[in-house]
Amino acid sequence: MPHNILKPLLITSLCGLFALAFSGCGESEPEYVEVREAQPAAEDPHAGHDHPPGEHPEEPEGDTGALAFTYEAPAGWNEQSPSSMKLLSLAIGSPPELVSELSVSAFPGDVGGQLANINRWRRQVGLGPISEEAAADFIQDVTVSDIEGWQVDFTGPEGSGENGGAARVVTTAVFQDGQTWFFKLVGNDAALEDELENYDAFLKSVSF
Repeated sequence: MPHNILKPLLITSLCGLFALAFSGCGESEPEYVEVREAQPAAEDPHAGHDHPPGEHPEEPEGDTGALAFTYEAPAGWNEQSPSSMKLLSLAIGSPPELVSELSVSAFPGDVGGQLANINRWRRQVGLGPISEEAAADFIQDVTVSDIEGWQVDFTGPEGSGENGGAARVVTTAVFQDGQTWFFKLVGNDAALEDELENYDAFLKSVSF
């Protein structure tokens, strides 16, 4: 057989042998998947909170430094560990349905303005937004540590709170040393109603 014919036949035969050797007799090659240990997701510091316009929709980032005021806690108000959003947190009442919370936060500037904050708290208790004119009917002038401030009190519909009750939020705001300080009482309407006198006493004890 001519040499120029043998060469192509030899190459074809060798290619066939290699194909059979690596084909696994028609079986597909096993797939290898690299498995890496899952890393825990970073905790979202904004979870369950709300923000003024232009920031996270729940809460802005607050001051997490040392508490800038002294206070006296009423009987039954127990201090809890602070968080990234709360400089002070006090648990109030007996579980499960009578537990409320007093929290204190501080944010630079006016934190989006009075109306933005009012509507944020209204959303938290299941109420819709209101206009600036309507908001004026809810604003009460207060004084904390000889600093003039303002306070609002909103109660949501039945079912908006824990155990089917109505959620309620009472918030007092004062501007001190370039920051807006929020004193916020939250819980079911029935629980908060019994704590309003203690809340007033707490605010009177605050001294910056």
